[in-house]
Amino acid sequence: MVTRLEAKQALDKLMKTRETYRSVWTALMGDGAGTVTDPDNPDYVMVRVHGLQSSVARVFNKAVPTNRPDLPVLIGTTRTHPNRVQVLCVDWEALPNWNGNSLLPLHGADHQLPDGVDPVYIQKRAIVPLRAAPQATPDMTLCVAPDFYPWDDGFNYFEGGNSEDLAGRLPGAGLHRFVTIYVDGATNALGYVNGETMPTLLPLGVERIPEPPEGSVPICAVRLYYGMTMITEAEIYDLRIINAPMGGSLAPAAHGLDPQHGRHTGQLDSRHIWASVACCGAQ
Repeated sequence: MVTRLEAKQALDKLMKTRETYRSVWTALMGDGAGTVTDPDNPDYVMVRVHGLQSSVARVFNKAVPTNRPDLPVLIGTTRTHPNRVQVLCVDWEALPNWNGNSLLPLHGADHQLPDGVDPVYIQKRAIVPLRAAPQATPDMTLCVAPDFYPWDDGFNYFEGGNSEDLAGRLPGAGLHRFVTIYVDGATNALGYVNGETMPTLLPLGVERIPEPPEGSVPICAVRLYYGMTMITEAEIYDLRIINAPMGGSLAPAAHGLDPQHGRHTGQLDSRHIWASVACCGAQ
């Protein structure tokens, strides 16, 4: 066990060997004309001492990212490098509203396919248009985001908004059910389909999700159970599939087949689109 005397001696030794700053000045990153990194040596940056355009200096930098022009920093020399002026750290006192920004360098390409070294795979729930989400303070309603969707021979625009209060669709004691929410293209409003109730002791499989009407745009299914008072992400089953309408027919249009058969027009039932997209999504 370390004694009190040993701990004091270790602290004294650390204080004697710590690196201290000899001289410190405030500065802003960049020369004020768009250049931050020294084009001749990437280990050096241009700064404006005390923020003055007339006091541009070239200093060593391994402390902060170089993609932040005008970032307030502290520059100076250290005890171990008394002859090298360098960026010491961010001047946090000059950034009272920085909100904990990580100050990472630009690296978006790292997360992009096909060549990024750290690609980000986006789940459907992260895609906002027509997304049904719990309220900021969860209750028994959902907030549905706006978007365009195909309808008839053109497009409709759903302006977004809150769902109805689904408390009125809760099943009785000991039961749960799905309720499907969709956009009704004829009214451009949200619609609802109640699923059959099941005992909560039995699993509520996805085959119990009620199908929305033909011509509608599915949004989500919500699992409701007796006694619930708020809807969270755990109860939402996302049904958006490229916003294809359920059933109905698309307007006739010419489409090419191949040189042997030429071109023709015909009716295309969008239920086939629904089935093929669902099949592809399952692969």
